Amino acid sequence: MREGKPFVTDGPFIETREQIAGYFLIDARDLSEAISVASRVPGARIGTVEVRPLVEISGLPKE
Repeated sequence: MREGKPFVTDGPFIETREQIAGYFLIDARDLSEAISVASRVPGARIGTVEVRPLVEISGLPKE
């Protein structure tokens, strides 16, 4: 978020000197919905929030 609007770039751009403060795992219909959710993360106003897709693998044990 920059000046109250989502600021989207193509990446990922995290560098090794940066730290990951945590992560959110969300279930979004598409990239637009994921960006909308990411824009509401409080840290997005002062830092960076990366949106990355995950691939669901069927057949793995549940626990």
